[in-house]
Amino acid sequence: MSQLISRRVMIFVENLYQELELWYPLLRLKEEGIETKLVGSGSSERPQCSDLR
Repeated sequence: MSQLISRRVMIFVENLYQELELWYPLLRLKEEGIETKLVGSGSSERPQCSDLR
């Protein structure tokens, strides 16, 4: 995963997800030092195209 250093990932979360579907990838990405953001329909923050670059 070294090519993902200094990358940012946005994970979209909604109701009715399996906990491991969220937590396993989230923790693995954070272990690699990748900035992660959780976003769902109840988020006060709306994703911007610039957030994905």
